[in-house]
Amino acid sequence: NGLSISTYGTVALANISAHGNGLDGVYVDNSTGTLVRGVTQTETISASNNGNVGVDILTLGVITLNNLYADNNTIGANLRNDGPSAVGAVTITGYATLYNSSSDGLNIFSRGNITITNLDASYNGSYGATLNNTAGTGTVSLLTTVGGKTYAWSNGQTGIEIDTKRAVSLANLDVYNNNGDG
Repeated sequence: NGLSISTYGTVALANISAHGNGLDGVYVDNSTGTLVRGVTQTETISASNNGNVGVDILTLGVITLNNLYADNNTIGANLRNDGPSAVGAVTITGYATLYNSSSDGLNIFSRGNITITNLDASYNGSYGATLNNTAGTGTVSLLTTVGGKTYAWSNGQTGIEIDTKRAVSLANLDVYNNNGDG
């Protein structure tokens, strides 16, 4: 792993680049503690050309990321806070760009709300983005800034898959040329 963090505490990241590592680019796990702690990343996190997952986060608490970029990994990003004692949402602001992974671009499994601004999950070998919060009661929102769009182009399977028990909010969605569903 390029950066590997295993802790019982809160994790705060800023301006992280992880490129060309044999396994994960960034691996964070604070899910084994008895207290709920989250993972927050400000500024940009960039992970490219890693042998496994670009950004891999497992926590019991909130996941808040800003400006996520991952390309040419096996999986672009795995974000999980869906364990039995997990609480909190997954929020990505700024942008979430996930390109050219040999498998999935973005996988989010959560018990809370999933909110992503300016998602672009394109040219991945399998799914562009899988957003699943069926373990809890959250909603799913794909938002854009003024003039922006949510993109899922030319993925090997489904462009964007959403599995939820609650409301879904989509705006300015552009999905095409996926080998599965849009």
